[in-house]
Amino acid sequence: AKTTYQVVNLDKIEKLFPAGGDVTVAELVAKGAVRKGELVKVLGNGELSVAVTVSADAFSDTARDKILAAGGTVTVR
Repeated sequence: AKTTYQVVNLDKIEKLFPAGGDVTVAELVAKGAVRKGELVKVLGNGELSVAVTVSADAFSDTARDKILAAGGTVTVR
């Protein structure tokens, strides 16, 4: 069976976390970006200019590269 993810793009993360910092699934749920209790995958659409520490269930290669390039980190939860 194919794993179904809710997706969040980098431009959305940039908008929701303008100062950067910790980006968790719980924070994304609290901000209305994703529904509670679902797997979350971060995709690389958009630019990221802030350092974010992102924890999610999956990352596209592009998202991972852009997060690291902006000085952030990625963690698969």
